[in-house]
This record gives sequence, C-alpha cells and structure tokens, in this order.
Amino acid sequence: MSGQYVFAVQAFAGGKPSFEALDGSGIAIGEKVATTPPTPTRSGDGGLGSVGDVLLQMTGQGSMSDVTWIIRNNELGGQVDPNQQPLARVSTDLENFALTGAENVPNAPLFIPYQADYTFFTGSRPKFPQPGMVTGGSR
Repeated sequence: MSGQYVFAVQAFAGGKPSFEALDGSGIAIGEKVATTPPTPTRSGDGGLGSVGDVLLQMTGQGSMSDVTWIIRNNELGGQVDPNQQPLARVSTDLENFALTGAENVPNAPLFIPYQADYTFFTGSRPKFPQPGMVTGGSR
C-alpha cells in the first residue's frame, strides 16, 4: 500500500499523526505510546542528530481499518537547530519537526528535513524498539 504521512495540527485529525492512503481509500490516526531518545550526530543528519523512534497506536478506517500500530525508526535528521528559535510550538509533542516561527514572522513555517521508515502492524502491540534497526537512542 502506498500512503502519505500527514501531520496537520489544527486542520486535520486534531493535531494527531495520521497516515492516508494515496488513493484516499483509508486513513489511520494515532496516539504516541512510546519513544526512544534522539541519536547523537552522524553523517547525513545536518549535524544536529536525529529524532528517536516512535510507537503509535492507531485507529484505522477504510483500507487502513486493520492498522493497529505504526513504528517509525531508521531516522536521519529531524532535530531543530538550537539557533533557530520558533515563536510558537504547535506540535502535539510528537517531535520537534512541527514548529512554527522564523525571522520574527509569527506562525511562519519552520521546515526541518528528516527521513525515516514507517512500518504498519495489525493485531497486538509489536516489540518496541524493533531489534536490529537503527534507532533513535542507545540501549
């Protein structure tokens, strides 16, 4: 299944992380259950480290009605430069990439690049963090 990650704070899903099928046939909305700490700096992360793993418990509809859990791992990037001071935090504490404010312009978007793998699960809670994966923190 192909999909897109949607994180819209006010306009969609009440600020909760959500995943929508590209063809519009389904959506899954989640709640953060567990995280790992960010990683230290490594090649390719912009020099700021990377966000940690996240375990989300999901409620799905349509083609995603069986999705019960999503794990984000193998992150690269996503940390906020400490010299950038966003004016307003609008995230629901999922991570630091959903901040606003730049150059003294209220509510201007602050885009923080990152990449990660998202794995969708059905049924009972998966092992977290996943063994053998690059994770957001030390064990």
